[in-house]
Amino acid sequence: MVYWKCEGRSCSGHAIQYGSNPPIQDIEHIEVFYDYVTSTWVDNDALFDLSLWNCFDFKSSRTNNSLEGWHHRLNTDLNYIIHPHFCMYSRAIQNDYAYNSAISSRHTVTGTIPPRKKFCESKCTITRFRKSL
Repeated sequence: MVYWKCEGRSCSGHAIQYGSNPPIQDIEHIEVFYDYVTSTWVDNDALFDLSLWNCFDFKSSRTNNSLEGWHHRLNTDLNYIIHPHFCMYSRAIQNDYAYNSAISSRHTVTGTIPPRKKFCESKCTITRFRKSL
């Protein structure tokens, strides 16, 4: 692979070939930014403790998938209206509360979390495919 660097602000056909190694970017004030990040987040005496932002060995959810699921459910309940009326929005929030309460009470009674619907459908599809072979 050949890397190129444009001369000046625009690349109007005047480019310099660098060869097979990628060029090192010369970012202005990068040392200041690097010092800020290490002194604020990384060093032993940093402003914020490592346990506040490090996700290694984190016991809870490390992604925002649950939030994305809630957002999708809310948008579906609102029929993807961008600016719903307040009454419609409050009804959607009440429906969501009722849904979460039902799931929570079912979890409390049975002691198990219901399997995700998508996984069950995938598993059934795989089973049907294996039987057809």
